[in-house]
Amino acid sequence: MKNTLISIKNLVLIFILAISANLNLQAQTSQGTEFWLAFPANYDATGVRQLYITAENNSVVNINITDPAFSTTVNITAGTLETITLPMAVEVTGNGSIHNKGIHVTSDNPVTVYVMSQRDFSTDAYLGLPVDALGNDYYVMAYENNNLGIQLTVVATEDNTNVSITPTASSPGWSAGVTGNVVLNTGQVFQLRTTASGSDYTGSRVVSDKPVGVFGSNNCANIPVGVTACDYIVQQLTPVNTWGQSFVTVPLAERTAGDVFRIMAQQSNTEVSINGSVVATLNAGQFYQTDLSSTSYNKITANKPILVGQFCKGVSADNTTGDPCFSLIPPDEQVLNNYVISAGTSNIAINYLNITSPTSNTGNVKVDGASVAPSSWTAIPGTTYSGAQVSVPNGIHTVTSNLPIGLLVYGYTEADSYAYIGGQAFGEVATVVSLTISPKTGSSPINTTRCWQATLLNNFGEPVTGVRVDFNITGPNSASTGFAFTNESGIATFCYDGPNPGTDNIMAVVGALNDTASFTWSESIQPIPLSNWAVYVGIAFMLSFVVIRFRRIF
Repeated sequence: MKNTLISIKNLVLIFILAISANLNLQAQTSQGTEFWLAFPANYDATGVRQLYITAENNSVVNINITDPAFSTTVNITAGTLETITLPMAVEVTGNGSIHNKGIHVTSDNPVTVYVMSQRDFSTDAYLGLPVDALGNDYYVMAYENNNLGIQLTVVATEDNTNVSITPTASSPGWSAGVTGNVVLNTGQVFQLRTTASGSDYTGSRVVSDKPVGVFGSNNCANIPVGVTACDYIVQQLTPVNTWGQSFVTVPLAERTAGDVFRIMAQQSNTEVSINGSVVATLNAGQFYQTDLSSTSYNKITANKPILVGQFCKGVSADNTTGDPCFSLIPPDEQVLNNYVISAGTSNIAINYLNITSPTSNTGNVKVDGASVAPSSWTAIPGTTYSGAQVSVPNGIHTVTSNLPIGLLVYGYTEADSYAYIGGQAFGEVATVVSLTISPKTGSSPINTTRCWQATLLNNFGEPVTGVRVDFNITGPNSASTGFAFTNESGIATFCYDGPNPGTDNIMAVVGALNDTASFTWSESIQPIPLSNWAVYVGIAFMLSFVVIRFRRIF
């Protein structure tokens, strides 16, 4: 009876923990049900301006723009991607002016939105951020101007939004280093733009009293300066509270002259290291720029939060196919494990996926259902990660994994290229200063579900929500390694049902923080089958009858 009661309790426990685990997985990511987006101007108004929208569940998506007047509804089947072409007039031009060109995307289920600005010889793309991933404090990253025009663009998500901008470049009506203010209503877009040679909005600060979207772009950037040809670059930027301290990078395929990286500090006295060597100490808003070899897979870390951007060089840097493009690199702790993306455009047919994965997980990474070839992976020195470059044809692709993996989508054609992040989580990983796992020890029969909780706190002793915690298992049940996100109490709950006897070591990891527990699994005691209960009840009844009769006799 006791064993059966234990089994029933285990079933109840599993049910409760399954609900808890599901709640833990509801972290803030690049999936969302509402977006406010914008198209900072490309080199000129030719080509197409498109949204790529994908969904994990059947979704009804509405897209609305005030100027130009545009409205459409799109039905997206689960696991597919739809392309929506917008009017060319949606582009934001001019300096110091307010426009009603915000692109409003709403959906009945979470979707992912990629934004593509395509023009022959001048293309780039970005990952759109949902409203609940936006913030109130940003530093801008882009690239230096070459007389064609750099842009700092802001879109408001609520009425009466007060925005303060401290630009690093001067333009008519705005001076470098001098804070200016503008008030925006819902969906309104404000843009600073300058064509002054050598100007750069990188390091400009944007602070608002309500959430806004912020974009850094360049009409046609030469990267590095003086290297031809130029190309449009653009990214939607992440708020400073979502920056991280640990990044791994993969070089862009087919290029031979290396890639340009910019690394920006959120706080003063930020030490930046590349592959274990300190390369710069930065103040808030400052950035370090470097070339990293086309054969090097790298680890970038800092003692305080940083933003990392990877830039493709102009074609004349190595006389190979391609031109400048720009993508942010997510922190290690802010990548996902499931993506649906679109590669290529009508004029770009050479496409690649750069994937980063825990080395122990590379065999589980699949592109369009097929495992990535073991020969594609290169270990990233000084880390537990590996990186791969995977060639894919134009079209829609799925990338899946048991554990979280980083994904960069990019492509080339003659004097043109694009790049964008496949997706991202937005927990405040850089604020975590304390990680503890519980219980520390324990034992149980095999094939019973047991759970561990990792608690994350910031330097004020407050819980940190929506941060991914990796639970790495060494021992007989290492295949059960997994992850979970922290809930509102800062707790990530991870469960598994050790099928193999022996002792497991469970390590909870967030960046450089970790804590460990151990657990011993033993051969299980089988519960009494329910089919035998009738026999046992009958025996008990007979014994009771004998006892009663015995008492009556004596």
